[in-house]
Amino acid sequence: MSYSIDQWLIFFFIYSLFGWIWETSLVSLRSKKWVNRGFLFGPWIPIYGFGAVIILHLTLGVRDNLALIFIYGMIGASVLEYITGYFMEKIFKVRYWDYSDKKVNLNGYICLLASLCWGAFSILLVRVFHRPVEAFVLKIPSKIIDTFSHILLAAFAVDSTISIKSALDLRRILEEFKENSVVLNSINEKIMKLNKDLSEGINDLSELKEKLSLEEFKLDDLSKKLNSRLQNLSKKHPTAYFKDQALSIKEFRENLKEKKVNIIEKIKGE
Repeated sequence: MSYSIDQWLIFFFIYSLFGWIWETSLVSLRSKKWVNRGFLFGPWIPIYGFGAVIILHLTLGVRDNLALIFIYGMIGASVLEYITGYFMEKIFKVRYWDYSDKKVNLNGYICLLASLCWGAFSILLVRVFHRPVEAFVLKIPSKIIDTFSHILLAAFAVDSTISIKSALDLRRILEEFKENSVVLNSINEKIMKLNKDLSEGINDLSELKEKLSLEEFKLDDLSKKLNSRLQNLSKKHPTAYFKDQALSIKEFRENLKEKKVNIIEKIKGE
């Protein structure tokens, strides 16, 4: 069996949608609230679409051999998962999943258990799930397939562009926060030093309060922007963490809040 490029595209979007439904349903049930999973905004998770297409392509000639379906699917999906995780971390400085706590893992991007699951899933995909999907797609006239695949591809390109820009904006805000933290730490050191000789530094203290008020305003503005994006990211990817800080998204938000509270308390206390 061979497919046209447009049919492959439709398969990609169907399995990207199935992956989104699976992950969103699972995480929403665990969280007991709606969670839109995935890196993109739309109802699709590309790694599932790419994974399914790779598995189906690799197993085209061995559909009657369960062992080869398992092996080809396991290797193909694991390579995809490693490459995706590696480059997303390098580009966005955020690790979206981590298998470091699992036995027999490779740099935390893949592990033996996940790879075995990919192999088992490959058998289910090829021998069970894909048969009705294939039958459905093959019944659709080629002109409709061609038009629909191009519409979906255009929508996917727009979504990818917006999502990548959003992720890069988050990286920029994090870098700004790091720079602002240096200023706040410097002011904090001045407060500690000033506590030792309050009687001689009343004027300095008044001036310092003005500086602290200004920095508090800057921190408020930056933390609002950062918290909004971090909250969305932590909901969609609870296990994600920042590479440079080695902190989970949730821990980073809590540290941000604690740091802000400490600075404000010192402003009021002085």
